[in-house]
Amino acid sequence: GELGAGRTPEPLPETGPAEIATVNASFNRMVADLAQSERDRAVLLAGISHDLRTPLTRLRLEVELNELPPETRANFVADLAQMDQIVAQFLDYARSEPAQDKAAVDLAALLEQALEASRLPRDPTVHIERRIEAGLRIDAYPVELSRALANLLANAERYGRDPQSGRLDLTVALRATDEAVLVEIADRGPGVEAAKVDELLRPFVRGDAARGGVMGAGLGLAIVERVARLHGGRLALAGNSPTGLRATLRLPRNAARR
Repeated sequence: GELGAGRTPEPLPETGPAEIATVNASFNRMVADLAQSERDRAVLLAGISHDLRTPLTRLRLEVELNELPPETRANFVADLAQMDQIVAQFLDYARSEPAQDKAAVDLAALLEQALEASRLPRDPTVHIERRIEAGLRIDAYPVELSRALANLLANAERYGRDPQSGRLDLTVALRATDEAVLVEIADRGPGVEAAKVDELLRPFVRGDAARGGVMGAGLGLAIVERVARLHGGRLALAGNSPTGLRATLRLPRNAARR
């Protein structure tokens, strides 16, 4: 089940009856081969992405310096910015080690910083309902957790708008249960078919046309899933009521403190 969901399961015990031990050993080798393949792909992505940064920067400079009609220049700059964002996602996905050591993180403050950086609160077409519990701290990797929150907000902004009005109704929640700390980002957009929700956590998989039509690498939610696993948690996706998608970043409660 873990492997089918795109995650790397713990090795199975290679003991017991010979037939079971043989099957488990073969499964463990397969998991190891898949993990090595993913590492090789990450190295390849990092190399390609790094090499693309220089020509993209050069292209943007040339566009800015050329005497183009304002609308044409704006379109060029927007496309280049989108390409640069994709390259940044490749680099984020390829990065295997945390940028910093774990530290005590104020989750409410980190969530507010992510909202401010997204510029969503200043967008007149966006309505945000905050349900943020203050004072909740957790031992976490700050850079990676910030990146995960930014990706969740970007995913909601990109795919969660009402197709007719273009309005984005967003609920941002932070709460603690007895077992976990939950960060929830819910939109009221078109949503995703229930059968396809789990696929969105896999690298390079994007939503269907209902939540698509925008250039992207399909790595945003895969990066969030990786960050969740780095903290011993998980990312869950589900339909929002009456429409939309709800993303829940679940972090272990035993790491939380006040």
